[in-house]
Amino acid sequence: MRRGAFPQDEPLEARSIQLAADLRARLPARIDRALCGPSKRARATAGLLGLTADITEAARDQDYGNWAGRTLADLETERPGSMQAWTSDPHFSPTGGESVRDLHNRAAAFLEHFAATPGTTIVVTHGSLVRAIVLLVLEAPTQSFWRIDMPPLSRIDLSFDGRRWALRMGLAS
Repeated sequence: MRRGAFPQDEPLEARSIQLAADLRARLPARIDRALCGPSKRARATAGLLGLTADITEAARDQDYGNWAGRTLADLETERPGSMQAWTSDPHFSPTGGESVRDLHNRAAAFLEHFAATPGTTIVVTHGSLVRAIVLLVLEAPTQSFWRIDMPPLSRIDLSFDGRRWALRMGLAS
């Protein structure tokens, strides 16, 4: 998205490689399992973090359909109002893609799976899925999806007490 286009399956940028090296030192000492999405970026990041991660489709990025690789400016020129619709209507999706509501439902299933999985799991995924998970944990409306800024290599910590999920915020240290 830094170049103003929807991701396609590009490799990591140099800055992300450095961020991954910095994050590696801040991972928990005990990790029971590691998962990552199937994209080049997720797999490379997991490797840079020193994780032997199982690849899972459940941790994939939002499906941008025929928008993948396309610039925001080109899409707005071809289909005026589409960007506004996409960022304001959780049911709107690019042709062949996934709406924010669809992503929200996928994130709910992903969280449900981990509610029954004890131990520490590290998931290397994409900002879109993380934003959807944060909304679920906070029980916030899907319309709030675009109000969360998720920079590359952000880290969130979640815990489940058998009844509810909690989001732990902390210093990057």
